[in-house]
Amino acid sequence: MAGLVAVGVLIAPSISKRLPAKLSSWVVWLVCIATATILFAAVYVPRPGGGEMRREIYGYAVELAREHPVFGIGLGHFQEDVAVVSADNLGFQTYALPYALHAHSLYATAYLELGVIGFIGLVALIGYGIYKMRSTPLLLATFSVILVHGLVDTTFFKADLASIFWLILALGVSLAETKK
Repeated sequence: MAGLVAVGVLIAPSISKRLPAKLSSWVVWLVCIATATILFAAVYVPRPGGGEMRREIYGYAVELAREHPVFGIGLGHFQEDVAVVSADNLGFQTYALPYALHAHSLYATAYLELGVIGFIGLVALIGYGIYKMRSTPLLLATFSVILVHGLVDTTFFKADLASIFWLILALGVSLAETKK
């Protein structure tokens, strides 16, 4: 993730100087979509010895979401609930369950642990941040990288990554307010 942030930090200023503001924002978003495609390919394209554990965790996350569609499973219950639904999978229990602390996706984890209302709140918060940061392409690019990385990891529920998320969000909103 640090590499993606560094690329965003290095590329965004040159993009924003050479292109009109609206076009540079679209270019940043296209780069983020391309990055998301690469991340998904890294997770979903079968290859020997790679990604199977994460795909199993995603599968169990979907199963839990079907069992608890409205209120979710509650904060911090993912691993114990996955242990229950994966009880017949001894290989997963032995090798993957210790790594199944969360759903390995910001959005899946938010939905599972916070339920529909919490997920909608997170999406609203992200939307508000993007709306406020639209005039600062560098911060928008950095925030977008965090959100794209959230497709395959829980960038919001880990202390170090959560602090980066909140700092970028607060900086983007405050800079947008001072530009008024």
